[in-house]
Order: sequence, then C-alpha cells, then structure tokens
Amino acid sequence: MGVTTEYSPSSTFAELLGIMMTIILVPKNKKIVIKTDSRASISIMKNLLENKNNKSTNNSSLKYLLEWFRYWLKNNNKEIEFKWVKGHNNDKENNYIDQLANRSHNESEFEWSLKLGPPPHQNY
Repeated sequence: MGVTTEYSPSSTFAELLGIMMTIILVPKNKKIVIKTDSRASISIMKNLLENKNNKSTNNSSLKYLLEWFRYWLKNNNKEIEFKWVKGHNNDKENNYIDQLANRSHNESEFEWSLKLGPPPHQNY
C-alpha cells in the first residue's frame, strides 16, 4: 500500500475538500461553476484537471488527496469552471460561505483528521 498520510484541517485543505465533494455530488451532464476567493485552490484544481504534475499538485501534504481525486476524475467526466471572487467584498454567496466556515471552525466540538494512502495501482 505504501505510505499513509494524515491530514489535519487547514483552510486550503477544507476549501479543496469542499470543492471535490461538490464536484462528486453534482449529477452527471451538469456544468459545474465553482466560485471561490481561494486562488490557491483554483490553481491546484486547474492543474489537477489539466493533469499537470507540478509543485502545487505535488505538494506532499496534499498529494494523496489530490491523486485520489485525479483517479476519480479519470472515471467521471465533468465540465468544471472556476471563477475567482474577491473575498470580503460584499459578495452575498461568498459572505454566506465564509459565515458557515467560521461557524464550523468556532463551534466545532471535536478534532478530526483524515488518514489516506495512495490510490489503486500507484506506489509512492
């Protein structure tokens, strides 16, 4: 199986996980438009979708998570567009998401982590 990596929550990790879950849960044959104020997440996801293996997608702390998602994308064709929105700029949708994120961060009653090994047929 190789090495197992343990993930702790961070803002980029949470943003990427939210984006990935959205893409997975949207029905097939639907165009997905992801609006975010996280340029890092957009860059990482675009590189992943374009199958680029550069520094941002090869970051050791996120590598397995990104490789699992790349593996999933190979078997699930989705039309995905990313739009950057300026944070803290009175964007109604972005403000709402920020409120939810703050609530989950401030009101969380437990600590969590995610342990993840490499996708099938990949050795590290």
